[in-house]
Amino acid sequence: MPLILVLLEVPAMTRQIVGATKKGQATIQKEMRERRGIGEKALVVEVEEGILVKSLPKPSVDRGALKSLFRSKTSREILLKVRKKELRRQR
Repeated sequence: MPLILVLLEVPAMTRQIVGATKKGQATIQKEMRERRGIGEKALVVEVEEGILVKSLPKPSVDRGALKSLFRSKTSREILLKVRKKELRRQR
């Protein structure tokens, strides 16, 4: 049976070659940061193909997104609970 190869045209993503400082810092072009909504901080994920940089939502926009996860507990209550667990584990 003959092998049929189908090539799909995928739109080329913007590519950029960046330098890295001795500390590992790289600069992403302003236009690219603005297009992707990257502000002062970004999420960096190591993936099989390399490193992926993703924008993070601003806390003012994403406020309350984790509320259901913490089930109405305050950050202080959560912190105290974690500290107690740590103390028990160290003994």
